Amino acid sequence: MNMHDPVTRIQTQPDSVEAVLVPIRAKFRHALVDHIGAFEALLAGNTSDDPTATLQDIAARSHKMAGVAATLGFSELGKVARKLEATILGSASEEDPHVLAEALLAEMRTAAAS
Repeated sequence: MNMHDPVTRIQTQPDSVEAVLVPIRAKFRHALVDHIGAFEALLAGNTSDDPTATLQDIAARSHKMAGVAATLGFSELGKVARKLEATILGSASEEDPHVLAEALLAEMRTAAAS
């Protein structure tokens, strides 16, 4: 049994799950700086002349953000990203996508600073 393998450590030492996630969360927080810039550019319309393509890009990025954030323990970030994605894709019509996009950026900034 290779105890240096993260999967083996998780299976044999459940307390080590948190230890394995610590550097992954740190890397995610660091990467959020780039994601924030990308979202800001998309929201400003600086990436495409096609609004439909821009919305699809925001939805795809929100989908990825929702999954990764939730997995790594950034639950509020994941929730807001999921709401934004659902709103853009039309399955949640009660929310204003602009308000959700700003909320997502705020959550990203909070997570990056944590």
